[in-house]
Amino acid sequence: MVTVSGVNDAPIAADDRLALDFDGVDDFVQISSNPLFEVTTHVTMEAWINPDASTNSRQIFINKEGEYEVALDPNGHIQWAFANADPGWAWHDTGVVVPLHSWSHIAISYDNGVITTYLNGVVGEVYNGSGAIGDNHPALDELRIGGRTNAPVGQYFDGRINEVQVWNV
Repeated sequence: MVTVSGVNDAPIAADDRLALDFDGVDDFVQISSNPLFEVTTHVTMEAWINPDASTNSRQIFINKEGEYEVALDPNGHIQWAFANADPGWAWHDTGVVVPLHSWSHIAISYDNGVITTYLNGVVGEVYNGSGAIGDNHPALDELRIGGRTNAPVGQYFDGRINEVQVWNV
């Protein structure tokens, strides 16, 4: 058992010098398929993002094609998709707005279908879904940062991304 007390869990701003800068055209990071990224009932995805511009399409910053992904829509809203029973492999708009030209800490927690969206440590939305996370595209199992592999290909992020983390908790 681990007990932690007196911890300030407020996010600390990312270091701009260490971030990856994505051009919104064709930049992405790809991590080969790894069983560590295969989750079914619990996952938490985190990243510091600093978007440069809104675009006419989604800007994906974390993508495990056919399983889970997180993006900004053209209005700057955080959207996510999980391959579960409810809402199913479809984009969900949280309504949580990420400002342009500013560092924001985004976290999405999936706990047996309950999906919580955080912006800078504050709960922005809780969605009561259901079902384990499946894999709608087993041939596309790499993890991508800043874009996606499946149709519509791309949806590239325009801005900086730092400290991406995917946890199986």
